[in-house]
Amino acid sequence: MDKERAIQAAILVCNLVEPPFKPNYTEIARNHSTDEFTINRTTLSKRHRLKATSHQEYISEVSRALTDTQEEELVRCIKRYSARNIYPTTKMVQNFVEEICRFELSKN
Repeated sequence: MDKERAIQAAILVCNLVEPPFKPNYTEIARNHSTDEFTINRTTLSKRHRLKATSHQEYISEVSRALTDTQEEELVRCIKRYSARNIYPTTKMVQNFVEEICRFELSKN
Protein backbone atom coordinates (compact mmCIF):
# COMPACT_ATOMS: atom_id res chain seq x y z
CA MET A 1 0.00 0.00 0.00
CA ASP A 2 1.37 3.41 -0.89
CA LYS A 3 1.25 6.39 1.46
CA GLU A 4 -1.66 8.14 -0.30
CA ARG A 5 -3.84 5.03 -0.07
CA ALA A 6 -2.95 4.65 3.59
CA ILE A 7 -3.94 8.27 4.25
CA GLN A 8 -7.23 7.74 2.41
CA ALA A 9 -7.90 4.61 4.51
CA ALA A 10 -7.11 6.56 7.67
CA ILE A 11 -9.49 9.34 6.60
CA LEU A 12 -12.23 6.73 6.13
CA VAL A 13 -11.64 5.56 9.71
CA CYS A 14 -11.83 9.19 10.88
CA ASN A 15 -15.17 9.54 9.08
CA LEU A 16 -16.58 6.62 11.08
CA VAL A 17 -16.34 8.62 14.32
CA GLU A 18 -19.71 10.23 14.94
CA PRO A 19 -20.26 13.57 16.70
CA PRO A 20 -19.94 14.66 19.42
CA PHE A 21 -16.82 12.47 19.49
CA LYS A 22 -13.67 13.43 17.61
CA PRO A 23 -11.23 11.07 15.93
CA ASN A 24 -8.00 10.27 17.75
CA TYR A 25 -5.69 11.34 14.90
CA THR A 26 -2.54 10.20 16.71
CA GLU A 27 -3.81 6.66 17.18
CA ILE A 28 -5.33 6.38 13.69
CA ALA A 29 -2.13 7.72 12.07
CA ARG A 30 -0.03 5.26 14.07
CA ASN A 31 -2.28 2.33 13.10
CA HIS A 32 -2.07 3.17 9.38
CA SER A 33 1.69 3.81 9.30
CA THR A 34 4.07 1.09 8.12
CA ASP A 35 7.79 0.38 8.11
CA GLU A 36 7.98 2.13 4.72
CA PHE A 37 6.30 5.39 5.75
CA THR A 38 4.78 7.23 8.67
CA ILE A 39 1.53 9.15 8.49
CA ASN A 40 1.86 12.43 10.33
CA ARG A 41 -0.95 13.15 12.78
CA THR A 42 -1.18 16.79 11.66
CA THR A 43 -1.36 15.82 7.98
CA LEU A 44 -4.14 13.35 8.73
CA SER A 45 -6.04 15.93 10.76
CA LYS A 46 -5.80 18.61 8.07
CA ARG A 47 -6.69 16.24 5.26
CA HIS A 48 -9.68 14.91 7.23
CA ARG A 49 -10.93 18.40 8.00
CA LEU A 50 -10.34 19.39 4.33
CA LYS A 51 -7.80 22.03 5.32
CA ALA A 52 -5.14 20.45 3.09
CA THR A 53 -4.95 18.39 -0.09
CA SER A 54 -2.56 15.79 -1.35
CA HIS A 55 0.47 16.97 -3.30
CA GLN A 56 -1.01 15.46 -6.46
CA GLU A 57 -4.31 17.38 -6.00
CA TYR A 58 -2.37 20.59 -5.31
CA ILE A 59 -0.29 20.25 -8.49
CA SER A 60 -3.45 19.49 -10.47
CA GLU A 61 -5.15 22.66 -9.21
CA VAL A 62 -2.10 24.87 -9.74
CA SER A 63 -1.49 23.66 -13.27
CA ARG A 64 -5.07 24.17 -14.50
CA ALA A 65 -5.43 26.69 -17.31
CA LEU A 66 -9.15 27.31 -16.73
CA THR A 67 -11.25 28.04 -13.70
CA ASP A 68 -14.45 26.05 -13.21
CA THR A 69 -16.49 28.90 -14.69
CA GLN A 70 -14.23 29.15 -17.72
CA GLU A 71 -14.40 25.38 -18.15
CA GLU A 72 -18.20 25.56 -18.17
CA GLU A 73 -18.00 28.28 -20.84
CA LEU A 74 -15.74 26.01 -22.92
CA VAL A 75 -18.26 23.16 -22.65
CA ARG A 76 -21.08 25.50 -23.76
CA CYS A 77 -18.97 26.64 -26.71
CA ILE A 78 -18.23 23.05 -27.78
CA LYS A 79 -21.92 22.15 -27.44
CA ARG A 80 -22.93 25.13 -29.61
CA TYR A 81 -20.62 23.98 -32.39
CA SER A 82 -21.68 20.34 -32.01
CA ALA A 83 -25.36 21.34 -32.26
CA ARG A 84 -24.53 22.75 -35.71
CA ASN A 85 -22.79 19.47 -36.66
CA ILE A 86 -19.37 21.11 -36.40
CA TYR A 87 -17.33 18.86 -34.17
CA PRO A 88 -14.32 20.75 -32.78
CA THR A 89 -10.87 19.37 -33.42
CA THR A 90 -8.16 19.41 -30.77
CA LYS A 91 -6.70 22.56 -32.34
CA MET A 92 -10.11 24.28 -32.31
CA VAL A 93 -10.57 23.45 -28.61
CA GLN A 94 -7.08 24.77 -27.89
CA ASN A 95 -7.99 28.01 -29.68
CA PHE A 96 -11.24 28.27 -27.68
CA VAL A 97 -9.30 27.81 -24.43
CA GLU A 98 -6.69 30.40 -25.38
CA GLU A 99 -9.47 32.84 -26.24
CA ILE A 100 -11.23 32.22 -22.92
CA CYS A 101 -8.14 32.42 -20.69
CA ARG A 102 -6.42 35.07 -22.82
CA PHE A 103 -2.97 33.47 -22.89
CA GLU A 104 -1.19 30.96 -25.08
CA LEU A 105 -1.18 27.41 -23.79
CA SER A 106 1.84 25.19 -23.68
CA LYS A 107 1.85 21.97 -25.68
CA ASN A 108 0.84 19.91 -22.62
